[in-house]
Amino acid sequence: MKGSTTRNAAVFVAEVAFFVCLGPFLVLASPVSFRARRAIRAALRLWGGGRLRPKPETGAAIARPSAASPSLGNLDLVEAEGDDFNVTNYELAVLKALATGASPSRVVEFGTYTGRTALNFATAAPLAIITTIDMTDRATAVVRDHARIHRVYCDSRGFDEQSFLAEQGKAELIFVDGGHSYAVVRSDSEKALELISDGGVVVWHDYTQFRGVQQAVDELAMEGRLPGLVQIQGTTMAFWRSTGPTEGTRA
Repeated sequence: MKGSTTRNAAVFVAEVAFFVCLGPFLVLASPVSFRARRAIRAALRLWGGGRLRPKPETGAAIARPSAASPSLGNLDLVEAEGDDFNVTNYELAVLKALATGASPSRVVEFGTYTGRTALNFATAAPLAIITTIDMTDRATAVVRDHARIHRVYCDSRGFDEQSFLAEQGKAELIFVDGGHSYAVVRSDSEKALELISDGGVVVWHDYTQFRGVQQAVDELAMEGRLPGLVQIQGTTMAFWRSTGPTEGTRA
């Protein structure tokens, strides 16, 4: 009992010391640098989420979903380790399942970031051309070199969807995850509704996280242009499927 108390006291003192040292770094560095935030999260994970305890080991080995069932092979994630600005692994698996079910020939993504979702769309839909739009080039090398991922550098509000339609045709799957302000999301959504094919799927990321995203999407729904819009349980995403040739066009 005495030994246990001594150990608990030692752990408590170590925890306090850890956060006294880390606290100023959290305050000063986290608003400044994305890399600093990653370093902080890595440090917290190292110490068991902020507690000075070793990460518990499990008895089961880590395996891809296909190891459990060959039918789940298409849900194996590429670049499974994302960051706070990426979709979660669960959301990525949902997106891959949607892409698998849609069997698209064309996918359009508003917001490339590192290209993680584009790369997973490419593996889920092996015949699809993925067009991904972003103002910056933060994509990984494997995305930049991928033959079926076409990157467009521009402010998405300036993306010419009519030229895309004339050259490429409509898309069966569109993922909206670019700028999160109301103006950008509304513009991206209008373009998505022009580009989506009959029976195609549009997904908005961060629908439950950002006011601008929710406002833009909800407005479209209240205008009667997104019948059947739903939030996907366990995710921050909203989902809508086009069911007719007149849905999704501007009023």
